[in-house]
Amino acid sequence: MNEEIRKDNPFEDNKGEKRELTAKYGSKILQYAVTSGAGLIIAFLIVWRWGAEDGIFASTSLTHTYRLLCDGFFVPGVLMILIGGMIWISRAGAFDGVKYVSRYIVYAIIPFSRGKKTEKYADYKEKKKSEYKEKGSYAYMFVCGGIMVALSILFLILYTSAGEA
Repeated sequence: MNEEIRKDNPFEDNKGEKRELTAKYGSKILQYAVTSGAGLIIAFLIVWRWGAEDGIFASTSLTHTYRLLCDGFFVPGVLMILIGGMIWISRAGAFDGVKYVSRYIVYAIIPFSRGKKTEKYADYKEKKKSEYKEKGSYAYMFVCGGIMVALSILFLILYTSAGEA
């Protein structure tokens, strides 16, 4: 019976070892889950803190609840989009020159590193380019941030349509 289940399971082979499919999609699911979880925790903390004065959980005003939820989802959503943008800019090589120069300055200042031979900037850029290709995608930051901003816009529409704008 166990062998039949293992044959039908696309994530395991007959010996119970994980297949490439699990390794590929399991890490993506984990990235989305961790990023979404962190965003939801930040949203909850914002709603809880800003609603502590009035008490969001004891709030009788629906418009007040919509306003707090709009603010709570907007902040982590924009932060995720901005962090994703910084990763995108960094992987495009915008900060490579600054990193190279700062490393060169550190080698010049620290006495024990003076004997190290520094590489040329072109070699450094090629090495960094290959390192960036090896790293995975960061689209999950944009997707999770976009969903949170979309939820924020939804709560903004509900807030303005409820009347107390």
